[in-house]
Amino acid sequence: MSEFHDGALADAAPGARLPARARWLQLRARWTQARVAFGRYELVFAAVIGIALAARVVDLTAKPFHHDESEHAWFAWRLVSGHGYEYNPVFHGPVQFYVISLLYWLIGAGDVAARLAPALVGTALIGLPYLLRRQVGSVAAFAAAALFCISPSYLYFSRFVREDIYAACATLALIVAIFRFIDRPRPWHPSVVLGLLAVSFAVKESTYITVAIFAPFFVLALLWQARRAGSLRRAPLAMTIASVGRDPWIWGVATFAAVYTLLFTTFLTNPHGLQDGVIESIRYWLSQQPVNRGGQPPYYYLVVIPAYEWPVLLLGAAGVATVVRRPTLLGVFLISDFVLSLVLYSAAGERMPGSSSTRCCRSSCSRASACRPSGRTERQSYRAWGSSLPRLPRGGRSGRRLPSPMTILPIRGSCSSLRRRRSTCPLCATGSSRSTATCSRSEGDTCGSRSTGGRAPGGPGPGICGTCRSRTRT
Repeated sequence: MSEFHDGALADAAPGARLPARARWLQLRARWTQARVAFGRYELVFAAVIGIALAARVVDLTAKPFHHDESEHAWFAWRLVSGHGYEYNPVFHGPVQFYVISLLYWLIGAGDVAARLAPALVGTALIGLPYLLRRQVGSVAAFAAAALFCISPSYLYFSRFVREDIYAACATLALIVAIFRFIDRPRPWHPSVVLGLLAVSFAVKESTYITVAIFAPFFVLALLWQARRAGSLRRAPLAMTIASVGRDPWIWGVATFAAVYTLLFTTFLTNPHGLQDGVIESIRYWLSQQPVNRGGQPPYYYLVVIPAYEWPVLLLGAAGVATVVRRPTLLGVFLISDFVLSLVLYSAAGERMPGSSSTRCCRSSCSRASACRPSGRTERQSYRAWGSSLPRLPRGGRSGRRLPSPMTILPIRGSCSSLRRRRSTCPLCATGSSRSTATCSRSEGDTCGSRSTGGRAPGGPGPGICGTCRSRTRT
């Protein structure tokens, strides 16, 4: 009988029945991988989420319903009791009513079920920074989660039957999806990003402001990168968007249309809701701007946010300094997002405390980035003074590497300063003074977008380094 060896799992034909010992080793390997993936850091992160959940669900019936809470709970009860639901922009989007109705159906209608819905959504929000740990570092992601856990604004609105915590969660989830796509683009990312955008529109009409903040930033970043790269097609952001192909973006648009239609038409039971969601949502809230409900002064958020979120602002000062010294696309985005949100919501006609919580949502990650230990993140390549060239995802159009879209500034300094990095150009690592860009190619490869002996479109000939224009060793 032949002896089982380690390569038997790889040698076995697809669909073939493995020997008993092979199946046991396969299960043991999977269990070991799961243990490695769920280590001490994940346990501590889960503990923070558990503490946040306990703080949000304890004694939910301590206070009677606020006026807004009673209205939202009533509309959710009408939906679950068979009276239907029709979108009304006065009470914002339908998502919160669907979530509350689900809990009514599961545990029965009441104060606990109504307030449990935002409590669960607020707890889910605390876990979202974990998905950004590769971009901001483990310490920064944990700090952001801890800030969300103890934040007075988030704790309050996680126990309040309004759409504010839903909007904060949807917006942060959208940011996570966008920057994970920029980091490692996958064919399913466009559907996730555009699907979350549709959910955000169905949560609150302030998503129009969110789009007005996000879109100009990425357009300017794309133009900046195109200027540095020499053409729009060679800009890292443009290459990342194109790397997944056309079909994923078609599916993404279809996902947006499907999710938007289902949510605003109450799952196709109210067809007129689609028109209301597209037209009435923006028409109503534009008409409310001159009303100035609440009568708050333009500097309202400058008073409320420091009063409740001063730890975030203290970390924010250090976070801004960190981004200024080592700018990244995510860091600059979060700072600009906070500043523009503060300006636009202060200029809006209605200034309410709920809007300040969503502003702190996006700023917390950038503030927590101050806790990132310099040079010790999982992805050091996101520093602006070194570029990362991630490979195209499986199913991409080619096997070449893409310049990192997270690097937004010109790279200055010689490749000789990167000798301690694992991947360096064999020529530039020798200390060529003509180097003007870093390189993350493995040993034996040249700079740019080709390997030794290859030729890139518009690049130097075979055996020539694309960074320092020196000939390779053959």
